[in-house]
Amino acid sequence: MTWDIGAIIAAIAIVWAIFEFRNNVKTTRIERTFNVFPAIREEYFDLKKKIFLNGEMTKEGEQLLREYLSKMERFSVGVHCKIYDVSIINQMSGRVLMGQYNSFIRDYISKRIDGGMASTTYCEYEKFMKEIAELRAKKA
Repeated sequence: MTWDIGAIIAAIAIVWAIFEFRNNVKTTRIERTFNVFPAIREEYFDLKKKIFLNGEMTKEGEQLLREYLSKMERFSVGVHCKIYDVSIINQMSGRVLMGQYNSFIRDYISKRIDGGMASTTYCEYEKFMKEIAELRAKKA
């Protein structure tokens, strides 16, 4: 009988440890998101205004856009590896990210692919944007 109580206590301890571990992982993911994403957002604040002059993309603007897409591609890999939390990003900047993507980034990526760029170059970023779009559609 004593062994049965010990086994029950051990089982409860294991369940509690699993619960705490999952909670800590989620908290860490959210903290990482709050530490990393705002820096990217701040660095590329008002991206469209920095890229276009009189409705045309400048050479400097294209370079800036490529830098942004490169950072967002790496960040998107982190989202898909569960290092960052996509729902937090959606709450923080989902509207802005979708606005940028829909107004000029999607077309830019399509033109680059049509021009010979590998179709997988920004695939993680585009997958990330689809996730944001799905989260935004659920809220609507």
